[in-house]
Amino acid sequence: MKNLPVECDDEYWIHEDPQLAFKQPPGKPSTVAYFNCSIRLNQILAFALRTIYSINKSKVLLGFVGQQWEQHIVAELDSALNKWIDSVPDHLRWDPNKEDGVFFNQSASLYATYYHLQGLVHRPFIPSPHKPSPLSFPSLAICTNAARSCIHVLDVQYRRCDDPIYTNQFQQFSHVALFASGIALLLSIWGGQHSGVSIVPAREMADVHKAMKMLKALERRWHTAGKMW
Repeated sequence: MKNLPVECDDEYWIHEDPQLAFKQPPGKPSTVAYFNCSIRLNQILAFALRTIYSINKSKVLLGFVGQQWEQHIVAELDSALNKWIDSVPDHLRWDPNKEDGVFFNQSASLYATYYHLQGLVHRPFIPSPHKPSPLSFPSLAICTNAARSCIHVLDVQYRRCDDPIYTNQFQQFSHVALFASGIALLLSIWGGQHSGVSIVPAREMADVHKAMKMLKALERRWHTAGKMW
């Protein structure tokens, strides 16, 4: 994407040496990198919503019909997500033990969004006994792994925050990602029993309970989180 903000923190915009103005010091990561990563990830989300989640009439008008089209779009979205995760700068790569609090929370937000979006792309293609998936992708397994990873990232962030409700550290989108991830794990327990996929119900339910615990905590600020609990 062109015209993204320059990755230079506010305090380095002005410098007594004009040659150094608007230049981030070498070896000092910029907090703006998170914003740019988030913008690129939301571009992928927008494309998914315009294609996979558009209403049937719009799909017909735009020529988005047929099994081959769905296979192509999902493959394209998967490729975009893979390129995005490879482009994340080192200081924002997920590390549950990251010491810098700002970069830790930025990383948690990005990775939770990434896993949530990965599940969003494959969720419509989870097979059922009466509706097999038209795609060759293992959508159930992908959604299950993405949901589990999303909950694990947010659980680490939740446990590291002194008060995740009254700070900006626990992002407001979290309750949507937590709810979707919890539902995906419940579906995997049910779907795995019918599809032959190897599922450990006790492990999946432990993660569902983690998601429910965080939703309950978030209810203090976001009423919708309580509705999702």
